[in-house]
Amino acid sequence: MHRRLIRRPRSVGGRLLLFLSLLLSIPVAAKAASPSSQETFTLFWRWRAETLELVIQGPEDLEVRLPRGSFLPKVVVDVTAAPDPSVPHSIFLGDVALRRIRVQDGPLGGQVVVDLEYPLPPPQVSRTEEGIVVAVTKRFRTVDETYVAPGVWFGQARVGEVWGPVTVKYLKVATGHPNVRIYPVLAGDVFGLAKVSDIVARRGALAAVNGGYYHWSGRPLGLLIVDGQLISQDIYGRTALGLREDGTVFISPLSVAMWLETDWGAIPLDGINRPRARGEAVAYSSHYGALPPRTGTRFVILYRTVLRDPGWQAVPAGALVVEFDEDDARFADLKAGQRAAFAYRVVPGQEGSLRFAIGGGPRLLAGGEVFVTGERERFQPDVVSGRAPRTAAGLDEDGFLYLVVADGRGAGGSSGMTLEELASFLKELGLKEALNLDGGGSSTLVLRGRVFNHPSVAEERAVATALVVDVGAEGQ
Repeated sequence: MHRRLIRRPRSVGGRLLLFLSLLLSIPVAAKAASPSSQETFTLFWRWRAETLELVIQGPEDLEVRLPRGSFLPKVVVDVTAAPDPSVPHSIFLGDVALRRIRVQDGPLGGQVVVDLEYPLPPPQVSRTEEGIVVAVTKRFRTVDETYVAPGVWFGQARVGEVWGPVTVKYLKVATGHPNVRIYPVLAGDVFGLAKVSDIVARRGALAAVNGGYYHWSGRPLGLLIVDGQLISQDIYGRTALGLREDGTVFISPLSVAMWLETDWGAIPLDGINRPRARGEAVAYSSHYGALPPRTGTRFVILYRTVLRDPGWQAVPAGALVVEFDEDDARFADLKAGQRAAFAYRVVPGQEGSLRFAIGGGPRLLAGGEVFVTGERERFQPDVVSGRAPRTAAGLDEDGFLYLVVADGRGAGGSSGMTLEELASFLKELGLKEALNLDGGGSSTLVLRGRVFNHPSVAEERAVATALVVDVGAEGQ
């Protein structure tokens, strides 16, 4: 910083001359800054949809200047005229985005300041017959994408809506890229909970988002197929994300049917890896962990052979425990030593063709149009209508898979989205098909070991499943 040096006068006469010169300069400076010597401007404001318009009226040569920037913490309009005394000094707006308008003196004569609740893009300025119009809009979209690895991009969007701001982070993945793998995983080897960042670290993966819904115990609530193995069944045939053996990804409502194949025919089963109700036959694999208390008859299938119940507390890998009512006629002819194997099919039209699948719901987009199936898939009103953090997966027409996380509940300054709002945003992003996944405090996006969004809970929440993005050594 440069300091101006003032030489102190050495005599009384010098001090007197300095005092007189300062005294004479005061009226001149005051006259130059006096509003009465300048023409003035008036101001009125109005709303047009989601835009606040400030109309500044004054002399013909009136000009305004605004600061530059991609987003502004407040709008400052410098005006080459002083404010007219009739213009209020403060106008309270009380809007979700715009708090108030202040009118005051400024460096060019006058100044209009719009105090914001959160940063907005710079306003648009136009000159009309009414005067100079400064338009401040609170509805906006900005999207930026960054290359991460071969076949993977990271995107972030800032969204302004009538209800407030939303921040969105997403992964854009080329599903057909030979270097990229996308698949759902459990939190561990058996049902349980883990943070998405810990799941990514344990697998040495590039990135992941949280997966489907789950019970507090870590049991998935919805369809889950990993490496062709059915781990959890669907609920009400809700929408799921599937990966076929040929590597193509699709989004569709899916349900499963399961049975035991025997030498004399099929024995239908009612469920897998979930608590059993009376009258049902449920199978348990090694993923379930500690078996529930026995409420019926059990037998074991190991190496495609029926064995008597050995009283296991948990199912070892490669085995299956089936429990049913003692008087269930379906199993009357099944004896130890006979051949039996678990089998399932996914409907509609996916028999034997799925490598991976993860259920979520409801559906958000179908054929490029908003299509929210919350009531049809029997979701509760808080999921269907509430505004919250969201996680979603979607596909565009070029075969890119988007894994999207929108923050909410104030975390990261983001208001969250309803399902309809999320679907509309995904459509604007260019997606054609999309489904909702578990949201709220579970919504998490991890990339290269770092949580890139702002979870709405105090710390990253542990979840039951995740959708993982992995790349080959070359891409890392």
